[in-house]
Amino acid sequence: MSTIEQCPAETIDSIVSFLNLRDICNLRLTSRGLALRVSVAPSLGSYLEQRQVDVTERSLRAVAEATAKPGRLGCFIDDLVLVGVVNNTKFLTQEVKYAAEDTGQRAKAQQDLGILTRRQTEYETLHASRGDVLLLSQIFRNLMAHGRRRGLRSLSLAVVVNREDAQTRLPPADGGGWTLIWQAAADTFLTALAAFAASGIAVQRLDVYNGVERCSLACNEPSAVNFEFNTLATSLASLKTLAVSFSDRVINPRTEDFGLTGDSADVWDEHWEDELREPEDIEHELYQDSTFSGLPALIQRCRRLESLELHHYQLEDLIVSELNRHRERFFPYIAEMIPLPPLKRLVLRGLRVRSADVLAFLQRLQPTLRELSLRNLILLDGAKFENIYCIFEEAGLEQLYLDHLLEPVVTASGAYSCRRLVYFTGEPNQEPKLRRKDLPHRGSNTVDRIGAAQIRRPIPYFSVSVPFRERGSRPAFSPNIRAPYPLCLYGQQDYGPP
Repeated sequence: MSTIEQCPAETIDSIVSFLNLRDICNLRLTSRGLALRVSVAPSLGSYLEQRQVDVTERSLRAVAEATAKPGRLGCFIDDLVLVGVVNNTKFLTQEVKYAAEDTGQRAKAQQDLGILTRRQTEYETLHASRGDVLLLSQIFRNLMAHGRRRGLRSLSLAVVVNREDAQTRLPPADGGGWTLIWQAAADTFLTALAAFAASGIAVQRLDVYNGVERCSLACNEPSAVNFEFNTLATSLASLKTLAVSFSDRVINPRTEDFGLTGDSADVWDEHWEDELREPEDIEHELYQDSTFSGLPALIQRCRRLESLELHHYQLEDLIVSELNRHRERFFPYIAEMIPLPPLKRLVLRGLRVRSADVLAFLQRLQPTLRELSLRNLILLDGAKFENIYCIFEEAGLEQLYLDHLLEPVVTASGAYSCRRLVYFTGEPNQEPKLRRKDLPHRGSNTVDRIGAAQIRRPIPYFSVSVPFRERGSRPAFSPNIRAPYPLCLYGQQDYGPP
């Protein structure tokens, strides 16, 4: 009588494809022979190629053990998601404080608050001792020794928030205090790069919060990395794709730190003296070299990079009387990098650019660049599509995508009073994305062209002034901070402020 172990490999793979991961593991436990045959079934890889690991000792240690020996399930990992965990106790602290005594609600809130507080203490101990770096670098070394790729296809960074209780994991968009999210994002990024430096693992794609709403890496954080480490240089040189969401520098505008996080459960004490720092002091911090130099330094180490995606997330305007022109410096620092990686694909989102800088950058990339996407950009000197290099005969672009481009309107004082939204009139079967009574109903906000002949056609357009709209009312706990304006007319989750 034949057994399942004697079935053809195709039959074993078909059986595996109908089972969930727990049942697959149970099937492997039935015999050594079947465990081996299941392990090489192609369908098993679809379950095991992706793995999410929290930056906690328990989660990191579990993956380190799962990758410690050849044949273990962790060795199938190709795509790793490293998740920073925010233990936000603001909401539960208020629940415990104001809930009625001797109620189940208060008891549950108190229990969850204790759990989150303990988790945060455990994380701080792990992080201070560099235990997170040691465990993650061990995972990387295990994958280099035992993994199918001897490295990773991709590493993605993400953040989750525990806030309402100890069980529910919220995305950053629903996670309350944004400064806690930004701190977790910075810690997770620095942990990942430190583990790169300790292991030298090869990774094809690195995603730094590029697809995560209301979460970004502060622009100065990469400056804390020593890119001169040989093993770190080895890891970064293996990258083919880099996607980064970076934000303005996180700065406390007050003379004192009151522990405010931007959470609705933040408490403002009426006895506090809410004194703001001098604009000159804030400006000095904003314009430090570390604000602008870290991201270009990271990109430069990616010598074989073929695809680059950059997304800028705007925080609140800190200097009401100043023009916040520091945001205009991000792109020139990137465009002037020497040398440039051989990019085939470039995506820019949320940046403030000048056409001369874009033109010079594209000219330098002309030998290799094939795909260009510009989205939600502020064109500081106006839309000058006749100068966009992609329409020249010598350009090698095969795909062009333009979406939601804005021109600033500058007052006599030099401040931006409103912005003009660009409408393209030469795109067939296109309608405006933004439906508002005060905006045109003709033209398109998007250009989407494929093929050299289409790309080289002229790009006719017009623009219309769109007044700023304030985002809600001023928070009660920060009476001296101006309510910020969103960059994106479609919503602020992608482009800020938080």
